[in-house]
Amino acid sequence: MLELTPDKQRRGLLNFTGLIAAATAIVIALPALLAYFGTSRSSEYLGFQYNTDDHMVYAAWMRQAMDGRFLMDNRFTTDPQPGLTVNLYFFAIGLLAKVTGIPLAAHIARVLLSVLFIGLLSRLIRRVEVPIYTHKLALSLAIIGGGFGFLVWHNFGQAIILSTPSMLASPMLGRLPTDVWQPEGFVLPSMLTNSLFMASLCLISFILVGLLDSQGSWKPVLPAAGAMGVLMNIHSYDVLMIAFTMVGFLTMALARGQATLPWIARAAAIGAGAIPSALWFLHVLREDPVFQARAATETYSPNFRQVLFGYLPMVLLAFLAMGLRTKTNPERTRHLAGLGVIAAVFLALFALAPSHQEGYFLSYGGWALAFVAALAGLYLISDNRPAW
Repeated sequence: MLELTPDKQRRGLLNFTGLIAAATAIVIALPALLAYFGTSRSSEYLGFQYNTDDHMVYAAWMRQAMDGRFLMDNRFTTDPQPGLTVNLYFFAIGLLAKVTGIPLAAHIARVLLSVLFIGLLSRLIRRVEVPIYTHKLALSLAIIGGGFGFLVWHNFGQAIILSTPSMLASPMLGRLPTDVWQPEGFVLPSMLTNSLFMASLCLISFILVGLLDSQGSWKPVLPAAGAMGVLMNIHSYDVLMIAFTMVGFLTMALARGQATLPWIARAAAIGAGAIPSALWFLHVLREDPVFQARAATETYSPNFRQVLFGYLPMVLLAFLAMGLRTKTNPERTRHLAGLGVIAAVFLALFALAPSHQEGYFLSYGGWALAFVAALAGLYLISDNRPAW
């Protein structure tokens, strides 16, 4: 068999990543182009196909940026407010919108950030040091991966209203999986829906690469900390997910004896990048009654089975891949035990799900127990390669 030199492999991956990025850009631009050119003269295309209420909020921020306002207010209320909101992303897109208009600026950003994300994701996968075919497969699956929602798909709502075999509807509790209606959980729907999601995914990928590269150097720390600060400002929920991910990563690094004090210090410095934005949020929360009302509105997670069936094919592939890796591993027993612990967490949450109709799924104690169990599973399946 012909062996590819490292240089040829690198060029091959760059070419593949470029082709995937170009094809993706065309695909995600098509719906907007069809809507623009297919709209009759008696009507006007607003620029968005989905999550229109969110897009109107973003458009209001962009409109204020077009007027030169850095400190913004909520345009969907007449209540008095100090106007302290800062969103760096929509301020930047608003400056572009002064030239192109709001809908076109949002679509330009969505396509360009989707292309950038594919490059950053490929960069992250490269840290795992897998064969070139595996790299290509991982990149492709990450972009198009979804769940079982296509089996019961229909427009609007979360309840399954179409005639569906009981073998599907019953385990799903009669509810649509998240891959049907929650685009921010999946890459391609995010690309089709919202440039903010893609900006967040770019920042997340950049931060994770910085975390890995900071093992032996302080050089990536400042850029990654800056990205963390921007992410906290534009999409703060994601910082919490990164924090939990970093706890899991630290657990695995401790298991392998790789969690050196310098690396922990660098990781902490990256995480500290979120502090300035978080402090400003606290200031706005204290001073702005409109922001206080928004923050007090509880938004519950969907039923766990909706989440699980939204990701199940990817979850099963992940278990299969990790199981296959244990075949030639001298620590096979420990790794299999870790997979068993993680599977048990999934099964326990699946069994508890029918009792969750609304409100919080788990108590604080139940959530902590599930998180500790997940950390125990990660400790057992840890690998000497940090990127894994």
